[in-house]
Amino acid sequence: MKKALFILMLVLSSISCFSQSPVKFLGIPVDGKEGEVNLQLKAKGFKPVMAGGHLCFKGEFAGEDVHVFVASYHGKVWRIYACEQKTRDESQIKIRFNKLVEQYSNNSKYQSLGDSKISDDENLEYGFVIKHKQYSAPFIKNYTEDETNILVKESLAKVTNELKAKGALGSTSKEDLLEQVKNAYNQRHLKDMVWIQIERLSSGEYYIVFFYDNQNNHEVENEL
Repeated sequence: MKKALFILMLVLSSISCFSQSPVKFLGIPVDGKEGEVNLQLKAKGFKPVMAGGHLCFKGEFAGEDVHVFVASYHGKVWRIYACEQKTRDESQIKIRFNKLVEQYSNNSKYQSLGDSKISDDENLEYGFVIKHKQYSAPFIKNYTEDETNILVKESLAKVTNELKAKGALGSTSKEDLLEQVKNAYNQRHLKDMVWIQIERLSSGEYYIVFFYDNQNNHEVENEL
């Protein structure tokens, strides 16, 4: 076990260090200070406006007029989300949503987490009002080879440190170690996520919201 662990750490330590790139919205990393992200949105032609008492940026995204909001936590941006300003009826929003799901699914930057398309016979009003369903399509970022390697290295370090703290590193089999590293990797991967969601107004109209998340900057569980 110790020999296998040594080999793993030796191989991973040979990986060159670099800054792993978070999810990006129009090329803008979901990271850093909110003021810096606001300036980047302005540089791309988005205009600052107030909506619902909150600062947002008016512009165009995915072929529609949107309001873009920036969310930060402890001084770091963890989410950029865009709300389409055009509302649609139930039939129209299904078409719009399914088209977006297809476009994101065919984009090499993302990996779909399942078939999220809405069937023609789905009753959205019943789903929202009675069943309290959420209609969304999640995607995770497709990592480059270098990003994958550095994430494996980080996952291995996390697992080994936790096992050391418990005094269980020496008694953990290679198979168990690899399984724990795999689980840590998957949990970390899910923090770089893009998702599309349908929202419903009280009028019965619907609109699309795009979320670009960097959950690494939103570690609320550490405060519990």
